[in-house]
Amino acid sequence: MAVTASSYRRWLSGGFFPMLAILLLLCVNLFDSDFFGIRHRSQQGTRVDRFHPWRLKLDQLSKGTSVLAGPGDDNKNHSSVSSEYSLGKRDDDDDKQSYDNFLCKGEKALQTMITRVPSDRVYTRQDQLDAWSVTPRAGGVSPELVPALSALGIPTSPQIVKEVISSQSKEVKGANGQNYRATNGIFDNVFIPSRDKGMIIGKNNHSPAQYKRPDHPLPNLHRWSDVVWQNWTAIAGDDARHLRYILHENVWTQPVRRLMEYIEGEKADKLNLPYPGKVYDMQSNNGVALLGTPHGVGVTWLIADHSNALGRKIPAVRVFTTSATRSRDSKIYNILFELRNTVEGPD
Repeated sequence: MAVTASSYRRWLSGGFFPMLAILLLLCVNLFDSDFFGIRHRSQQGTRVDRFHPWRLKLDQLSKGTSVLAGPGDDNKNHSSVSSEYSLGKRDDDDDKQSYDNFLCKGEKALQTMITRVPSDRVYTRQDQLDAWSVTPRAGGVSPELVPALSALGIPTSPQIVKEVISSQSKEVKGANGQNYRATNGIFDNVFIPSRDKGMIIGKNNHSPAQYKRPDHPLPNLHRWSDVVWQNWTAIAGDDARHLRYILHENVWTQPVRRLMEYIEGEKADKLNLPYPGKVYDMQSNNGVALLGTPHGVGVTWLIADHSNALGRKIPAVRVFTTSATRSRDSKIYNILFELRNTVEGPD
């Protein structure tokens, strides 16, 4: 059929452009909603609340327990300490970009906790253990944390609390004949065993991976999660399965501090959240972003690798500050992960 000038004018005036506009609006709304499981607009300010399929899996696993009550694979590339994030200059766009980076990392961590087959790695070979010096230390719980721990019902008696410094300070030869040089990586942690509320407190942790050089391979036993699990099981014995809390105190890593400030809408070094602070579970983007910090990734691997002993757990994350009495900062930033059951298992 020939297209005449008059029929062409009728086609243009008869609704083509209105129809095109409607189609464009539909496309925009579809891609700006959760129709495709991509994202949906957050009700909190201008941030985008991302959707991730592992949230659905989490819904299926969750037993519906409440969040914290008050009076969070590449087996060769995880570390609880070193951070590759950089915020650059301080402005909203940089902080938003960093937030999205942590969120992406947290989604991968959440996936790992839900799906990973536990390895329950236990390093027993002498050549692996010899790379580390393990030193008990008279110290324990920082005074600023005592009120928070008391509110949680955690004992702080020196008879119960054990502080251990593990340092990778020895050059050893592995069973494969490879020489592993000392990196001077150090893990300083406090262990509080209990029948129902066991706690690990990260005080001062610097992964050997931070000091890795291309010509100096790391010993197999070099990750925070593996070293701390060795310490924890040695101290807690049969009560190791009752681990419930992992607290990282005095968070000094600037990208993580600024993430906490960004979540709470505070300016630099102005975060003021005395205990009980604020709690985020893994159904919230903020909780997942906090899980994506180096501190949360270390917790992820400890949980995922040892779910045979701990049960399948997902953490809720509490952020709170304490007053600084021994630091140049006015406030000390703390991140507390509470391990919560998702499916039946040891408790």
